[in-house]
Amino acid sequence: MEPSFDERYKNLNKEQKRAVDTTDGPVMVIAGPGSGKTELLSLRVGNILKNGTARASNILLLTFTETAAQNMRDRLEALIGADAYRVAIYTFHGFCTDIIGRYPEYFFEATHFRPASDLLQSEMLEKIFERLPHKHIIGSFHPELGYSYLKEAQVRIKDIKKGGLTPARFREILKENEKSFSELNEILEKYLPERVGKDSPAVFEQMKSSFEKTKSSMGHMYANSISLALEAVDATEKTTPLSTWKTSYTGKTEENKRVLKDFLSLPKLFALADVYEMYQEALRKDGYFDYEDMILQVVEALAKHVTLRTELEEMYQYIMVDEFQDTNNAQLSLVKAMSSNPVHEGHPNVCVVGDDDQAIYKFQGAEISNIHTFKELYKDVETIVLTENYRSTQKVLDFARAIVTQGVNRLENRYEEIRKDLIAKNTKLEKGKVHTHAFPTAEEEYAYIAQEVSKLLDKKVPAKEIALIAREHKQLILLLPYLDALNIPYTYTRKENVFDEKHVKELIILCRFLSTVGDNTNERDDLLPEILAFPFWGLDRITIWQIAENAKRENISWLSSMQKYGESVIPAKAGIQVKDIAIFLIELGVASQTTPLEIILDTLIGSKDIPLVTDSPDDDNDSVNFGKLALKTDFTSPYKEYYFGKNALKENASTYINFLSSLRVFMHALRDYKEGEALRTHDVGGFVDIHTDYKIPLINETPFAHNENSVSLLTSHGAKGLEFAYVFVVSVNDAIWAGSKKGNKLSFPINLPLANAGDDEDDFIRLFYVALTRAKHTLYITHHKSPLRFLTTSDLPETDRSIQSIEAPDLLAHGLAVYHAPPFARDEKALLQKVVEGYMLSPTHLNNFLDLTKGGPMMFLEQNLLRFPQAKTASSVYGTAIHKALEDAYISARKDGKVPSLESIIKSFTTELKRGRLQDFEEEKLKERGEKVLTKYYELKKDEIKLGWQVEINFAKQSVILDLPRSSVITKVGGALLTGKIDKVIEGEDKNWIVVDLKTGKGFSAWDEEKLSVYDELKLHHYKYQLMMYKILVENSRDYSGHKVTDGVLEFVEEVTAQTHTDGTQNDAEKIQELKLSLIDKDSENEIHRFKKLIVAVYNKIISLDFPDTSKYGETLEGIKEFEDDLIAGVI
Repeated sequence: MEPSFDERYKNLNKEQKRAVDTTDGPVMVIAGPGSGKTELLSLRVGNILKNGTARASNILLLTFTETAAQNMRDRLEALIGADAYRVAIYTFHGFCTDIIGRYPEYFFEATHFRPASDLLQSEMLEKIFERLPHKHIIGSFHPELGYSYLKEAQVRIKDIKKGGLTPARFREILKENEKSFSELNEILEKYLPERVGKDSPAVFEQMKSSFEKTKSSMGHMYANSISLALEAVDATEKTTPLSTWKTSYTGKTEENKRVLKDFLSLPKLFALADVYEMYQEALRKDGYFDYEDMILQVVEALAKHVTLRTELEEMYQYIMVDEFQDTNNAQLSLVKAMSSNPVHEGHPNVCVVGDDDQAIYKFQGAEISNIHTFKELYKDVETIVLTENYRSTQKVLDFARAIVTQGVNRLENRYEEIRKDLIAKNTKLEKGKVHTHAFPTAEEEYAYIAQEVSKLLDKKVPAKEIALIAREHKQLILLLPYLDALNIPYTYTRKENVFDEKHVKELIILCRFLSTVGDNTNERDDLLPEILAFPFWGLDRITIWQIAENAKRENISWLSSMQKYGESVIPAKAGIQVKDIAIFLIELGVASQTTPLEIILDTLIGSKDIPLVTDSPDDDNDSVNFGKLALKTDFTSPYKEYYFGKNALKENASTYINFLSSLRVFMHALRDYKEGEALRTHDVGGFVDIHTDYKIPLINETPFAHNENSVSLLTSHGAKGLEFAYVFVVSVNDAIWAGSKKGNKLSFPINLPLANAGDDEDDFIRLFYVALTRAKHTLYITHHKSPLRFLTTSDLPETDRSIQSIEAPDLLAHGLAVYHAPPFARDEKALLQKVVEGYMLSPTHLNNFLDLTKGGPMMFLEQNLLRFPQAKTASSVYGTAIHKALEDAYISARKDGKVPSLESIIKSFTTELKRGRLQDFEEEKLKERGEKVLTKYYELKKDEIKLGWQVEINFAKQSVILDLPRSSVITKVGGALLTGKIDKVIEGEDKNWIVVDLKTGKGFSAWDEEKLSVYDELKLHHYKYQLMMYKILVENSRDYSGHKVTDGVLEFVEEVTAQTHTDGTQNDAEKIQELKLSLIDKDSENEIHRFKKLIVAVYNKIISLDFPDTSKYGETLEGIKEFEDDLIAGVI
């Protein structure tokens, strides 16, 4: 425990100390904004460790975003040092992903399932709707708009899953409701007046009383809704709330009989239950799961498998949940499942921290009732309310409270003992002001904001202490030109549809054209004018005009014109002959009929001459021609050089990173499209058109920053958890911050509040409240048009409304003129810093950084860090398929206790191989090769497979830290965050492990084999580093650090050798060739000591964005070792 714990503990207030000290049993902390909840959680972890009641790895802390998880870990690191990386800090989905990965035998029938994209989900549902009977209640179809209920059904199914309900449980609830409606509708018929009048309150009171007497949960909820309406009648002295209740909760049948609306919805909901069940079956049959399934899968597995639940309960003895108000029912079910052991007697060590006033994730299924009902989940819940605020001035807090108390569904209104009047305790803050300003137009509002920010910067206010917060991303986009006009540095996360990016559009149009080349009746000659105008060709308008003129005069196609006149009439532009472009397009067009799409795209992009650098540990190139597959053309596309050339990053880093990110998203989405089927260029158009038809954008999120000290542009959701000295809440118009509700075609009953039926006023208030409470001392609230309704109440504190004149003409003209201009990147390093946030070094990345034969650090930057998308190599596809087949074999054996059949292993291999989308001849050759290899492996390793060793251990969520003695600070010289994946471990006695790495391709019999080629020397060098890294990963991980790795083994699955006895003699028996490396002898200890220094040196080079010039080193093993020595010595 670091000495700072006692110092920081002393600074806590009474209620904070109470929350830190109450480590046992269920605890609910109501923590208002700025009340120090992150510090509280950190010190609570520290206190548990200080008391010795648990190890760091026995503590599970669940958050909602990766950013929140990282912030928590940073705070813990300062408090408890390296132990911070032993505490299990996850997002809910990250935790479930890790559990599924660590215990695959309990999930998806021990087979490999893949996530289904939104597009695939829509396609699956459309196939289901196509099978629905004629005139089905939710099967209506419009010839142009498609199935009327399809999109709604997809959204509602997600809602049901977030509610933690399986198809069977959802249908069961509907049946229970169906039984209740007879009684409920009788009560309605008896008491509901035909017309609401002055005598109606008494009748409604009787109806409420009758609903309360029923045994139905719906009856009690209808009674509560009537109570609220009656309270509103008393408050307004009008009966309008009763009329509103009647309209909202009742409707008429075909027979004109007044009934409850939920009763009318039942037939459609039963139909939805059927579709939900068919959808789940389709996912399972095709080997997919969707995002919402992950939590449900873990909850179901915990309920079904006592062994799994017991292991996790023993592992995580303390559970803490941050932002508990944002949990949905499925997430709450997960917490309950992890803490339901009878040994707890309803009193488990679960601490939740939240604030109902900051519940702003209803659109993600968050259920505020979770925080309201926590007391009912466990016995003797300790409730602690934090009201001392250390972020803001009292002026800011009073204004925010005047807003939030306009809400109805609040803990303060439900429990008299809970008071949330926040008291400012930070006496070091500036006095500050709250400003509210109205403007006649949006342009004048944005101009004022930019002008005011500029003045603050002139007064030496740090840019990073200023935030502009909007309701939606589009308001931030409108602000950008005004900030650019005044050279104001800013940071924000772009959210753009990839299909709207010009460089992606260009590839789409090229693919549309190539798919028609050679088809005389359908060739898209009309696309060539646009294609030739693409800037990367370097052709001017005169040249394109000449091509058009020649085509028209000769009555020939554009391609023919380019070929015929490309050399003689039309001059070369920037070294490119028009004729060469024509031949290039024709060659690609012909090849595209039979060549996999990824290879065509690689050739179009101009990636064919890039050295092979991979992210895949399965990519074992050998003597077989397994290099990069690309078409051999005389002409190299200038696309990559134009957009991603050597100087592009330096000249405009923001454009480079944004373009690259968009291209990567596009290529990855294509790779997932129709997985397992061969794609050709004509599929690109279909891929884009289907996204358009289903209204599914392909979103790319790219972080952007001018420099490290920039103004933050955030949505209110994105601002959660942050704080700034100066906050501008912008465009606070009623239409923007309190938009109208949207009705649902499929509405859930009152006792299943699963859907976001449209935010209510409480939701609008909370979102605005979160934005306001980001301010430390100075708050600007600006709007044009009608202000947000909650700003018009007479109870608001006085604000500053004075405003200086706006320099409107020049600023507005400038702002509008640059509206479409890209932001100027002032600091390349600030942009790249976003790329390495949270970076973890893997064995593959380490070797790629050091491999001078393939470009070393600079190639690592482009291919591994910035990740320029490229087609998978054949060796990578083959290696992945072999690994997948053997992984499935071991997992199956672990689940069933017996060896799976050879046929099932080969099926797994061929299925994975097909996903690689190789050329037909290549796939057939590798299929034959893989079947032979797996048959021999099965013959020789059958007994070992039966043992069910752990395979594919992923360390991405293990928080592995290599922390050298000279420093405990990870982000400086002295430490490194590591990741990786181990193919297989052989478990020995006394927790000793042997790590095994499976290799395809050529085998080696000794580490010091004679007469090795330079290529093989480097390969063995990399292999040794991989095995040493695996030892470091295991022994420094959170969950496996109790094990000791004694040996590393390379298992060459394609190489068979004779058995060797201890006396050196051989027999006729065969075995898979292995190469063993001791990881505990003296020589290894010395090598590992040096290797650790090398890891830290490389890691710190990467996160410091220092990619050194390596031209002085030879491209040999000796040159690489010299480079390594210099890295360790810090002389490069």
